[in-house]
Amino acid sequence: MKDFDFSVILEAMRPKRESFISGFLRLRQNMYTRYEKARIVGARALQISLGAPVLIETSQTDVIKIAMDELKAGAIPMTVVRKEHIFA
Repeated sequence: MKDFDFSVILEAMRPKRESFISGFLRLRQNMYTRYEKARIVGARALQISLGAPVLIETSQTDVIKIAMDELKAGAIPMTVVRKEHIFA
């Protein structure tokens, strides 16, 4: 009796790299990374400190906390443009 080669079954069960990456990028499409959040909050805090109007009602006085509250509320009118990822 021959030994059965389980590597064929395991290879068929393993998700393909391209489909995994495209699925991951599709999930991340509507979410910000922590670096994007930091950049958005920093830019908005700078705008507020230079006299831009606050977009939400808040009792905060710290510009960073105001910017974070605006980000949580979805009130910041900024967009993130990402480069197309090409995986080899």
